Formats: sequence, C-alpha cells, structure tokens
Amino acid sequence: MATSSEPWFHLKARICSAIAALLAVSRGFHGKSSLGHVFVIECPEGTDKGSDGHREDTKFLLEGLRAEGFDADSIFFTDNTADDVLLEVASSSIAFVSRVDPGVYPTCSMGKYFEFLGKLSERGVLAFNHPNDMAAIGSKKSLILLRGLPLSVNDTVVYNSMASLTSSFPRNLERSLQKGGRVLKQNRGSKGEGVWWIRANEEKPVLPIHAGTIIRAVEASNNREVVQTLGQFSRETLAQYFSENNEMVHMEFLPRISEGEIRLVITGRKVIHVVEKRPKAVNGGDGFSANLEAGAQHIWTRPEEWPQVVSPFYSSLDEMLNRMGARTPPALWTADFIRTTSETGSTHFVLSEVNANCVGFKSNPSMGRDLAVWVREEVQRKQNKCVLSM
Repeated sequence: MATSSEPWFHLKARICSAIAALLAVSRGFHGKSSLGHVFVIECPEGTDKGSDGHREDTKFLLEGLRAEGFDADSIFFTDNTADDVLLEVASSSIAFVSRVDPGVYPTCSMGKYFEFLGKLSERGVLAFNHPNDMAAIGSKKSLILLRGLPLSVNDTVVYNSMASLTSSFPRNLERSLQKGGRVLKQNRGSKGEGVWWIRANEEKPVLPIHAGTIIRAVEASNNREVVQTLGQFSRETLAQYFSENNEMVHMEFLPRISEGEIRLVITGRKVIHVVEKRPKAVNGGDGFSANLEAGAQHIWTRPEEWPQVVSPFYSSLDEMLNRMGARTPPALWTADFIRTTSETGSTHFVLSEVNANCVGFKSNPSMGRDLAVWVREEVQRKQNKCVLSM
C-alpha cells in the first residue's frame, strides 16, 4: 500500500499500471467483467439510517454501481476503525463514494472523517467527492462567496462567534421586521437541521430588539416552533452550532418559500433533475420546511420544464465553482432556489443553499444509477488521462 510520503511519480506509476489493465474492460463492458471495486462509505447510527442500519438510498447506489460494471460494497467508518478501513479501502478499490451527512454521530466525528477521506485520495483512490470540494461547496458559508452574482441573495452575512451574533443579530432582525424576519443557518448540516426562521413574536415589538425580546423561531427540518426570549434562544439553541461548526450564516427571509423550493439535482456540470418541493401548511399558516418528513410534497420534473431556473444557473456555474474554490464539480450535488418578486412585480429565482456532502434520493431510486453513470464516466476519463500522461 502506498503511503502519503511515497513520491508522486512512484504513486502515479502504480496507479496507472493498475488502471491501464482495466481500460480494455471498461471500454467494452457488457456486464461480464468488473471495472474495479468501489466502496460506498457511511457512518453507523444517525437519523438517516433505515432498519438495516444503512442509509435508505445506499442499496440503490450499490445496484447502480454494479449495473455500470463495478464490484461495489458499503463499509462503515468510525473514529476507532479509521486505520483498518483505510487499509481495506486503499488496498482493494479504485474509487470511493462518500455518503455521510454532516452531523453528530456517536462514533464518527466529521473532522476525522474528512481527514480519512483525504488520506484515501492521497493513496490514489478516486474520490466522489473529494473532501476539499465537499468543504468548499457543502458549507452554508459558500453563499457569502457568491454575493453579487445575479442568482445570489446579497443580504447574507456570516457570524464567526457567538459574541458577534449576540451583538449584531438584534439590529439585523430589527431592520427585517417588515420583511418577515431573518433565517439563521448552522454552517454545516442537512435536512434543514439548524436552519431557523426567526421573527418577533409580536407584530409591533418594542424597539430596539434586545435579549429580552420574545421571538418566534421555526426550524426548517420539521416546522418545530420555539417561542422564547432572544437571549434564551441564543444560549440554549444557537450556541451549540458555534461549538460544532464555529460559524453561522444568516440571510433575509424569503416569504415565497411558502410557494415551494426549486431544487436542481446535478451530476458534475449537468442538471439531471429538478425537484419542486412544496411545504405543508402548518397551523393554518404558511409552511417553512420543504422536507418530506415534515409533510412537504416533492414533484420530480425534467430540467427543460424549468428554463427560468436552469438557464441562469448554467450561466453562473463556472463563476460559482471558481468562487467556492471547487477543484472538480461534485459527483452529485444540489442547488436550491426560492422565488422572489422584483420591484417591477416579476418573479425571479434566487439561490438559497448549495449541498455537496450527501444528497439523499430515497424518494427517487433511479438516481442511484445516475450517480453510478457519472462515477463510471469520471473513472474512465481519469484512467485515460493518466495513461496518456505516462
């Protein structure tokens, strides 16, 4: 097995000599031979697991990889087994697909997991996705880097400490009272966890907003509502996100979220699906959560049905990737858009979130094959490039 200190030309020679033998097979595969071994890597436990202990979409991805000509297996990473898993994956596979949602797991920490993925990549195992690209695109902070683009929400700010939030957020909330409040997001997370819509509980609160002001906060994961003073909510809820992720992002509330969120599902640079996610109304009012688990309706459509979203996205794609520092477009990622109304009354779609960590697709099993096709195409492209450079 190669080590991180192995000279690059030795490592490259080892990789290319191994994959060159696969090229003839990969170019003529008809279901009789394997293109190589691919591991799907998960963390055990967590709220995203089914009855078998795995993510519910893992089986669809494994089926897709096998249909595309790979030997494919899933494997669990934990902090305590990191070295053993590294040895197994690095010595017996040509690629890995990371399927770990950012979050808190009993036996798997995100810092050690990303370090583990980096070591796999150093040893020549092709990454889907590379941890650096997941870090670049998968954080809410990436929205800050996109300010000024036609599709961005320019009123977006990052707090890098609890102290900065405590001192600045009351004024930001105050200036947004007539617009419905603000949205605070933990820097890394998924499924709306740690994404809060915050507004004053009273229609006309006493100004200025301060720690004793009663606020109403709704979490995007499940429409859970909390009514507390701003100070209590900050201490009991928001403080945890700084201890876990060090930063929070906040942006203006976009009231037309009640009409739905438009999600572009992308492999590399190609939009392959568009999902219209319609929130369920709650307590007679507008819904905030676009999650299936919160009763939202997801409608899968073709990209050509949404040119008003897809075309502007393609126009900004190169600049987006450059600004976020992504070396390679992720194998599977999403971009979420929400309707806004311009001063002239026309409808525009603005980017509310980008996710490149672990896009779920249990409601659309065919995406397992979509992802597997991209993996096969990228493996073959990199194999060809490697051999030609020898």
